[in-house]
Amino acid sequence: MQVTLLAIGTWGDVHPVVALGAALQRTGRHTARLVAPDDFMALAQGAGLDFRPFGLRVRDLLRSPALRPFIAPGGLQELCDHVAAEKQVVATPGIMSRELARLKLPRKKEPSRQSTRHAAGPARPATFVELTETRLNPVLEKLKFLDESGANLGLTRLYGRAAPGERVVESTPGHSGPHYTIVAALSLTGISAPWVFEGSMTSLRFRAYVEQALGPSLEPGDIVILDNLAAHKDAEARTWIEARGAYLIHLPSYSPDLNPIELCWATVKNALRTAKARSFDALVEALREALLAITPAQADGGFAHCGYYPA
Repeated sequence: MQVTLLAIGTWGDVHPVVALGAALQRTGRHTARLVAPDDFMALAQGAGLDFRPFGLRVRDLLRSPALRPFIAPGGLQELCDHVAAEKQVVATPGIMSRELARLKLPRKKEPSRQSTRHAAGPARPATFVELTETRLNPVLEKLKFLDESGANLGLTRLYGRAAPGERVVESTPGHSGPHYTIVAALSLTGISAPWVFEGSMTSLRFRAYVEQALGPSLEPGDIVILDNLAAHKDAEARTWIEARGAYLIHLPSYSPDLNPIELCWATVKNALRTAKARSFDALVEALREALLAITPAQADGGFAHCGYYPA
């Protein structure tokens, strides 16, 4: 049976419909056709679906000068009505709200301020949003997001279940022992170059990590993205990364929401609490299993959650 699926909206709206179409085709009893904005042709064809475009890109539509007056002073329903009249596409206020938020177009937008930090260097995009759209989204498979997390030998579950009126009883060590730093990189294929050591990250340790773990995993054209921790700004570490033909980009200050690996660390930390490792060897084994459990699908979801979409 031929099944035609209609999807309107952004990545989060269309991706589940594509998954549904792929599942229908795997049964062997149906063929699926997706009708969606032009932005999602590669996604649909990659899943083996017949794709029929609307003839519009949602991203371009919302950025068009004709819609600016509606985006700034008008409400979401007014914007939906305009899109329906101009493009014969039905959109709900929820869809519009998510797309406007992803495009960083609030009703009251502060004037962007050009950073002068790299004024003496080559021209750079005015904002990280522009950098994402012009340089990062077109090469998602080359992005490697790096960050650290912490662990110790006293981790245990934070929550449990008990009958009403009864306490949850759990044993915890009186001393958590040494504290360890875990550092790794996340790409669309999953976690790579994990490292664990006692103590906190320093410039010397970051340099050693880049030289011995991260550097060998890099390929020409890779882009390493990380926060502004002082240790991450070590000049020799940057030289090692660039010697591999890769690039290094720092995220804006105080922006963990732009780093997908933060979501992975939450999953890893929950796994470590469940494992309740009480020795370093047990901790390393639990960490290995937790990192291997991060699938490409989870990585892809983390990228999309943080605003990194295929161009």
